[in-house]
This record gives sequence, C-alpha cells and structure tokens, in this order.
Amino acid sequence: IFTTHHHWDHAGGNAEMLKRPGFEGMRVYGGKDDSVQACTHWMADGDVVHVGPALAVRAIGGACFHTRGSLMFAIDSPTPALFTGDVAFCGSCGANFEGSVCEVARGHATLW
Repeated sequence: IFTTHHHWDHAGGNAEMLKRPGFEGMRVYGGKDDSVQACTHWMADGDVVHVGPALAVRAIGGACFHTRGSLMFAIDSPTPALFTGDVAFCGSCGANFEGSVCEVARGHATLW
C-alpha cells in the first residue's frame, strides 16, 4: 500500500485494511517525515521499491507539496505513471495545508 500523505482520506483505512483476510503482513509505505497511519516501511526522495521483476516504484519527495513529508510515487516503465495524492490535479495543484506558498511553489517547480 503506497500512501502519499497522512490525511484521513489517503491513510485512514491503512490499519483496517491490514486486518482483512489476505492483507495481514502487507507493507504500507509512506514518507519518513510524515505520520502515515499504520506505515511499516518509511521512504524518502529517490527510494525505490521493486514490485515483482518488472515494476519499480520511485518516491518523489523532499519538498513541501501538499503536506510536509508527503510523497509522490512514480512508475518508471514503458507506460509511466505518477501517483500524486493531492499534489496535482488536471488543470490545478492541491491546496497547501502545511508550508508556505513559496515552499509549495518550489516543490511544484521540481516537477517541471
């Protein structure tokens, strides 16, 4: 379970999910500088998790995007994907709940 940040609508179900049959022992990934509920494996900017032989998930962080310590997860593959949490939306960016406008702007500048 890759969790972008600690807000309830992203991390609130982690602990409950781990109690469900078949999910016991599942890994929960989150930012090392965040307080993601039920996190079992902390990640930082540039860390990579290999899921099977062909899929790599790379953490992008180090900036105050939406919350301090939040991460985005990039799938580097022939069909790349970026899981942004609440950092970016089609046509806009997410609200900055933590950090100044300048910090969030610097964070977003790292994406482009």
